[in-house]
Amino acid sequence: MWVVIGVVAALVAGGGVAAGLLLTGGNSSAGPDKAVKDYLTALADGHAAEALKFGPKPASTTFLTDDILAKQQSEAKITDVETHTLETKGDHARVAVKYKFGSKSQDVEADISKVKGKWQVPTTVDIDMSDERSIPGLTLFGKPLTEDKIYVFPGPLDFATTNTDITLKNESKDDYETTPGEGTSPDLTAALSDAGKKKAATALTAALQKCVKSKELEPDGCPQEVFDFEFVAHTATWKITSDLSSLNMESDLDSPLQVRVDDEVEWSVTYKAKDFDNKVTTEQDTTTSFVNATVDLSKNPPAVSLDG
Repeated sequence: MWVVIGVVAALVAGGGVAAGLLLTGGNSSAGPDKAVKDYLTALADGHAAEALKFGPKPASTTFLTDDILAKQQSEAKITDVETHTLETKGDHARVAVKYKFGSKSQDVEADISKVKGKWQVPTTVDIDMSDERSIPGLTLFGKPLTEDKIYVFPGPLDFATTNTDITLKNESKDDYETTPGEGTSPDLTAALSDAGKKKAATALTAALQKCVKSKELEPDGCPQEVFDFEFVAHTATWKITSDLSSLNMESDLDSPLQVRVDDEVEWSVTYKAKDFDNKVTTEQDTTTSFVNATVDLSKNPPAVSLDG
C-alpha cells in the first residue's frame, strides 16, 4: 500500500492522498522504484496504454484514453517525480515516492508486489457512480456515464450534463484522487437551470389556464378564490398578475427533473354584481393564493400536478 509520510505536504495539498493501496498484476520488468516512476511518467506524458501496462487490466477502459488523460494532465500536471526503493523482501518492496500533482505535493511510501516476475503498480481509481446515475444526461469528459462503477486515472474529473433543464456542480472537483488503486465517489449536485425554470413556468401557466378561464369566483380545483354574495354567476374574468417564472422552484434531489413549486400567485378578477335593488355593477378585486405543484420535465410536454 501507499502510506503518507509527508504529513505537512498532505495538509498543504488539501486532500487526495490515499491511506492504503494494494498492488497486483502488470507487465513491467523494471525494479520496484523504476516501475513506480515509469508509471507516473507515463501518466505525465499522456500515454494511457503505456500506463495501463504497469497493473492489472481494468474491467473497462472507456475513460482510460489518451484524450482523457491529456485533459486531466492539462488541469493538473504530474511533475517532479522521485522514487527510491527502501526495502525489498522477496516479491514485496517498499518504495519512497515524491511527486507533485498539480498544486498537490505527494510524499508517500508504496508497498508493491511482484507478480510472475514483474513489479506491478495499480493503474486506476475506481469511481462509484451508483448515487449519481439519477442525474439525467450525465457525462464524464463528454462521454456518457451508463455504469454504476467506472475506472479512471488519478487526477481531475470533469462531470457535466447534456440536459439543458439542469446545471451540474461538482462539489469535489478540487479534491480529486491523486493516488492509483483507491476507490472514491464524486459529490455532484444538480439544480434547475434558467431554461428548466422557464420550461416549468410555461408548463405551470398552461396547467393554470383552466383556472384563468373559469367564470366563477371560487373555481373548483383551483387555488384562487374571492367571495362576494352579490356575485352574478358565471361572470368572472380572471388574470394571473404574478410572473410565474420568478416563483420558488427546486429540483428534487433524487430526481432532478421533478420540479417542486411552492409559492404565492397573485390574481385579479373582474365580475358582475347585483345588489338588492337588482342594480348590476362591474366589480374588480385581487387575491393571493398559494400554489403547490410538481412539474415533471422528463415528459414532453412537461406534466403538471396541482396539489389541493
